[in-house]
Amino acid sequence: MEKVFLEKYHEAKKSIIDLSTHDATSMIALERGYVGITRILICLHEIGVINGQCKMIALPDFTYTKHADRWQAGFPYGCVITIDSKGMPFIPIDFRPNCCGVLMAEMTSLQYDLHELKQKLNSILLAHKEFNTSDFKRGNHFIGIYEAGQKYYLLVHGSLDYVKSLLYLERNKTLLNKVRYRNILGSRFNYLIDNDAEIYYADYLRCETLTMQFREILAQELFPDSKVIFNRTHEGFHSMDTIFLGGYVSKIPFSCPIMMSPGSNLSIIHVNKSIRLFKNNLYYAPHGGGYALSEVITASSFNTNPVLGNYILAYSNGAQLLSDDILKMPYYYRTNTDQCWCYLHNMGNIEVSMRPIFNLKV
Repeated sequence: MEKVFLEKYHEAKKSIIDLSTHDATSMIALERGYVGITRILICLHEIGVINGQCKMIALPDFTYTKHADRWQAGFPYGCVITIDSKGMPFIPIDFRPNCCGVLMAEMTSLQYDLHELKQKLNSILLAHKEFNTSDFKRGNHFIGIYEAGQKYYLLVHGSLDYVKSLLYLERNKTLLNKVRYRNILGSRFNYLIDNDAEIYYADYLRCETLTMQFREILAQELFPDSKVIFNRTHEGFHSMDTIFLGGYVSKIPFSCPIMMSPGSNLSIIHVNKSIRLFKNNLYYAPHGGGYALSEVITASSFNTNPVLGNYILAYSNGAQLLSDDILKMPYYYRTNTDQCWCYLHNMGNIEVSMRPIFNLKV
């Protein structure tokens, strides 16, 4: 096993296209990404997929995920993973797709009472039994209004908790009975193959449709005169062999919003440069800022066993910290991912910069 690990780990270190911000937090995500790719490659090897391959594109919002199981499995946030399983339907499900996405709509005017808007949102959530009334209390899910010139824009960022009951292993007993697993690098690696993988992917597509409809219903009932111009997923599948966590993927050039913190402007960028992986030639973009560890300027693995996840963090005053748990450390949202994608990596251009007027979380 040690020989296979070293072989696949060496292969994994050549399998990441690093288009991140190259800050300390992305360095840690890179180390974790090596582990995740290694585990996928070892699994493909063990189930008999000859010369199976896996590639990861690290986008500018490349970072850790606050979900400990996902992080432990080797899935950072702000990336796209493409797997060449040589024709065998294969899905590693520990990346936990949840169909989270963003809707953006143009508004003809901006007339609202903030208290009434909050009450209206609560009423809409209660009126639809499939909606989760606590979704906008979670993480960075929110509804926002933005202004650019004389135009106003509505943004809805969220998902349906319902989809997790189908797509998350611990919430679906039927899925638990179908899933296969192997002990890889000291922990359980869960995956689906053949017909079970195809059924799971079909379930995902239905869930994605539902979440897109959820965001459209919210937009249209909150602001009936709004016109949807963007509604895409950033945590899920582009195809069965291409999964993404915190990114947008398209077969053609496209424009998308890049969400930052409420104190920063929000850019709409146009992506016009593609990346070829295996037989796919696709266009990519980050979906937001991504977490960055506060005051940490550099980071590196502590020892020769990357699976353990021990990191040395260095601060601007010269202090160092050894930690095996960064998930609860102080963080902030990056504010330069749009500029990084457009100017550092030359993958597109900024079309519009929008000023946030308010964000609503209930």
